[in-house]
Amino acid sequence: MALALKICSKRDEGAINLLTKLRNKCVHQIRNLSFDIEKFVQQLDLKDLREFKKAVGLSDEYRLHVGKTSLTSDDLVKKHTRIILLRAARSVLVNLATHQISVGEARAIKSLAETVFRAEADARINSFLKRSSKKGKSDTIPE
Repeated sequence: MALALKICSKRDEGAINLLTKLRNKCVHQIRNLSFDIEKFVQQLDLKDLREFKKAVGLSDEYRLHVGKTSLTSDDLVKKHTRIILLRAARSVLVNLATHQISVGEARAIKSLAETVFRAEADARINSFLKRSSKKGKSDTIPE
């Protein structure tokens, strides 16, 4: 909707397209019930990784400096995938809000981002419960 109305930036358009692609991968193909976003990113070839980084607003040259630690855009995307996706989704939501879209439209965009994380969380919980029931344990669910 935001793309059709042309109320988002090119950067936001890339993030929306990426989130849509990830959502569709999870929702429309039952074999992706155990979708793991980190594994998905780890398996991207260089071209797709570059497109992924561009969609979330990171360039190949981007570096995050924290104290003596320096993280490249590859490090951030591969090791902190969820945070990077949430950052991109948040940016889109904030930018859309400044265009005074309807509450329903904002909720639809938010739902799109949440779907990716919900599918992965459900798969992890189900996997843990299945392993625990086979072992006869009732441990807590790992984070």
